[in-house]
Amino acid sequence: VTGYTQAFAESVIKEAELDPRLVAITAAMPGPTGLLPFQARFPDRFFDVGIAEQHAVTGAAGMAMGGLRPIVAIYSTFLNRAWDQVVYDVALHRLPVIFCLDRAGITGPDGASHHGVYDMALLSKVPGMRVLAPSSAEELAVMLHDAMSLADEGPVALRWPRGAAHHVAEHEVGSGLLARKVQTGDGSVALLAVGKMVVDAQKAAVALEASGIRATVWDVRCCSPLDPEMIRDAADHRFVVTVEDGIREGGIGMTIADQVHARGDALGREVVDGLLRGAQQHVAQVVGDHPVLLLRHALVERPEPRLHVCKRHAHLRQRGRHEDRDDEVGRGGRQAGAEQDRGDGGQEQQHEERAAGVAEDQRGELMTHRDAGEAKMLSAGVVGGDDREGRTASIIIATLHRDLR
Repeated sequence: VTGYTQAFAESVIKEAELDPRLVAITAAMPGPTGLLPFQARFPDRFFDVGIAEQHAVTGAAGMAMGGLRPIVAIYSTFLNRAWDQVVYDVALHRLPVIFCLDRAGITGPDGASHHGVYDMALLSKVPGMRVLAPSSAEELAVMLHDAMSLADEGPVALRWPRGAAHHVAEHEVGSGLLARKVQTGDGSVALLAVGKMVVDAQKAAVALEASGIRATVWDVRCCSPLDPEMIRDAADHRFVVTVEDGIREGGIGMTIADQVHARGDALGREVVDGLLRGAQQHVAQVVGDHPVLLLRHALVERPEPRLHVCKRHAHLRQRGRHEDRDDEVGRGGRQAGAEQDRGDGGQEQQHEERAAGVAEDQRGELMTHRDAGEAKMLSAGVVGGDDREGRTASIIIATLHRDLR
């Protein structure tokens, strides 16, 4: 079975044969990143700088200024050491450096220090950086080839996970910075998945279809910048679910949510207060009738999967220990809530009691309720692990199943 690393090892040699400017740089990891065959084939175009990621990136910047097309192949987690160099030596000058990040996401037996869960959140904030995430071995080859041209306008990063790679037919790959629409649904839910999580999204779509729900599935492909056509299509769905193997805060899912919300400004916005038993509250947003669901995968700090249950309130009033949330919403929200309270009478108090009951439920069971047919299940989280195929799909289904019938 071909892994992503092997796919890269083969692809980088092909690109080097086509372009004599290509050089490969690594930081004491030529074997794990797949560069040993490249070293054997092009010994004069291979550089191992030792355990010095900062030097690797600065060296790549100098080579790029000299007319070469450097590829920096290191582990995702170790690129964190060279953040300064990525931003100020490479990106600031829009240099043609290609970062190839192995072990992105959860790495399992490699150990906690090797989990590459920060790369998307960090690199998507670098000016001019394009961040690509292949969902198959074939996509990796296409993306590396495209990156050689895309680098004419600045740095490019490719990130892929540890382990075996998914394989697809020739027509099941995208191109450039465009997302790829895997299947068209009925407008009820759109699943937007990054990298290897596309397989899980497809599994979820199959299971949902058995229940009469045909989901739209997108392979995000380019995490930054996001494909505007994908955002437009997602905003037309009742639910949008993002699936990624990285951190939630500042991640690609949050960026997608922001852009989908921007598309829905004309529809108006409400703020949704998410209640998660035994954890801090998280806030999601709803655009008209299009709630955006953020599916969090690969959270190392939690040992068991947990689900967020979100309650729709225009003014976010909660009783008891949740009253602090009012301050975050602001005086305007409280005033609007007070007016609604006067109009709704005791009904609003019942809503608050139900929300508090969800937060205080000691059994940890998933609890939802409905009012006027509105869906209350708005977000889900799943904890990381080495191989969660099927598990993430089940979390997506659990999140959507009750409210999309």
